[in-house]
Amino acid sequence: MLYSSTAAVTLIYTGRNDAEEEGYESTRAVTVLVGSKVDLIEIEDLSQVITARSGRFTTDVKSPLMLLVLRPGQKLRVSALRHEGSSLVKIGSAMKLFFAER
Repeated sequence: MLYSSTAAVTLIYTGRNDAEEEGYESTRAVTVLVGSKVDLIEIEDLSQVITARSGRFTTDVKSPLMLLVLRPGQKLRVSALRHEGSSLVKIGSAMKLFFAER
């Protein structure tokens, strides 16, 4: 299971030329708590924003706490997965995160 605990808007250096304030831009940082039965997190980018990782990818859970950073206009769907034999099974429902453009 996944739980979104906090969300804060903050300036982070992205280095993008079109970012305001010399490469810094407003982002939304979301703290996600990960349940003990979760082995992997699947993150799918549903937005039109061009990101370093586009589409869908999975990452191993290394900690019960994850920090996801969204840029303006970015929309993510985050799912919890666990191993069952040689298969991956989704646990619970997916969490949708969105950071609206100003």
